[in-house]
Amino acid sequence: MVRILITGSADGFGLEAARQLVQRGHTVYLHARNQDRADHAQAACPGAAGVLIADLSNLEATRQLAEEANAIGTFDAVILNAGMLSGPFRKTPDTGIPAMVFVNVVAPYILACLLHRPKRLIIISSQLHRSAQNTAVEDIFWLKRGERTFQDFQAYCDSKFHVILIANAFARLWQGRSSVVSVHPGWVATKLGGAGAPDRLEDGVETYVMLAEGEYDQSITGAYFDPKRKRGSALPATQDVALQEKAIKACEEVTGLKMPVYPRDDKVQIQGFKGARLWTHIVGFEQRRVQKMANDGERDRNVNDRLLWIRADPGKGKTMLLCGIIDELTKEMPETRPLSYFFCQQSDARLNDTTSVCEV
Repeated sequence: MVRILITGSADGFGLEAARQLVQRGHTVYLHARNQDRADHAQAACPGAAGVLIADLSNLEATRQLAEEANAIGTFDAVILNAGMLSGPFRKTPDTGIPAMVFVNVVAPYILACLLHRPKRLIIISSQLHRSAQNTAVEDIFWLKRGERTFQDFQAYCDSKFHVILIANAFARLWQGRSSVVSVHPGWVATKLGGAGAPDRLEDGVETYVMLAEGEYDQSITGAYFDPKRKRGSALPATQDVALQEKAIKACEEVTGLKMPVYPRDDKVQIQGFKGARLWTHIVGFEQRRVQKMANDGERDRNVNDRLLWIRADPGKGKTMLLCGIIDELTKEMPETRPLSYFFCQQSDARLNDTTSVCEV
């Protein structure tokens, strides 16, 4: 049995996936935009463990949703299913971003940043990302272009391209620890898809259930899935790291949130994300410029006695060295003993370049 959170689960794919997952014995938490929709969702899926309420076009409400979800615990799977297909420009009051774009792009970014990292993060996109025009990832939140040039269908297509970029950036960051995938659920006759949609709801839900339960090779990350449990393929541009970074930077600027980095994760993951080389772990020591400030007799009086300062020229592997130290310390450290660590920039002219600090 696994614990699952599904956003946008008051109707459509999200609600049907929740029903099936509950029937299969899992603990499922729903999400709805307001109390009326929450009541409807709970009545339609009475076996759900609860319903969280948040308007995902609102920055603070989205942050609050993450906080409430984290109070429940860590989820095995999170399905970021909430989305908008059409509608007017409608600026969000706290960011000025069109509501559709906020729900489709910014809200998934916020939740991915703030939720306790799940084993499986499933981000719902669409095959319509193939019709995106803003593949250069410029002004993705319409803050410069404004309402005059806004077209909701094209904005939707662009948003689904941009959210795959974000999903793939998280897949790269969490490689080896969590599986992050994107999904085209199908074009079905839901509120979002309209009455003339040709696909079957059940086919898309089949993929949701498979991914939520982890019934696939979870070493796969950054992948794209289609209905009927099939592995699909997104536009090649969604694998472009430079475009991913542009999308992430845009989200950082409007939310004030940076992607979380986990120094406890294994070194291969950090190497892949930072582009460093593992041999740099030893460079700081080879340079003979490593200082350990320690005085056991005064440890209780001075917190600096417990700091390890690593100093070396730029690009010589200070951060990688520190990550290696943390990795080794955590291998034999009891879970009950805390380990603190932080990274800082030069704050004293006597310390050359960047300094990494570890409290041990």
